[in-house]
Amino acid sequence: MITSKQVFDFKESFCNENKIIPNILKQEFEPLIEEPILDVGSGLGDISNFAFGDKELIHLDIEDYSDYEIPTKHTRVIKDFFDYKPEKSIQTLLLSHVLQFIDGNTEKLNEKIKEINTKYIIVVRNTNNDFMGKLMEWFDGQDVQSNPEIIIPDFPKDFIEAKRIEFVAELKCPSFEVLEEQISYLWDITLSKEQNDSLVAFLRQNLRKPEFEIHQEIVLYKNQ
Repeated sequence: MITSKQVFDFKESFCNENKIIPNILKQEFEPLIEEPILDVGSGLGDISNFAFGDKELIHLDIEDYSDYEIPTKHTRVIKDFFDYKPEKSIQTLLLSHVLQFIDGNTEKLNEKIKEINTKYIIVVRNTNNDFMGKLMEWFDGQDVQSNPEIIIPDFPKDFIEAKRIEFVAELKCPSFEVLEEQISYLWDITLSKEQNDSLVAFLRQNLRKPEFEIHQEIVLYKNQ
């Protein structure tokens, strides 16, 4: 189970993606969508707070992040996405680095999207055409059950792509051991001591410093 401290540490101490994503959402996507907005797996809420601070928005997460402040037009709901029943029509879904936690059954996911009957979906995801892709290949060769963020075929069903923006974030850590911890967080895995050591060795062999770029994209889908 990912903790609020892990989320906070990654976003505030090691990766700059949460300084990039809100700006792109606000400048490039906010004029194209409608409210209310449902931020699925919103975590701390910092992305939506900046990008959509003046919009009616619901922060939905299975964990309790109520200690983190949100704008007056925003509300928090602590619930699993698949159990959530909106009280009013949701016009836009925001899925920012959350698909890996809800993509276990694509048909079920598409059915939930259909049930919500939203007009727009914004997906923020890794493209894995970089060192993240090499890490995926490494994990595939190990006896490790990992949960990487991947692009899902046939999702979202009955939607068309309306806009796509690519960007690059940076993950920088003070040591390869800390970098290994952040990768384990990203992959939602717990490694044994031997697996930890193997991953650290792989990182040292392939990187000059305990840092690498994360290629990402933000895609807006519109209901047909």
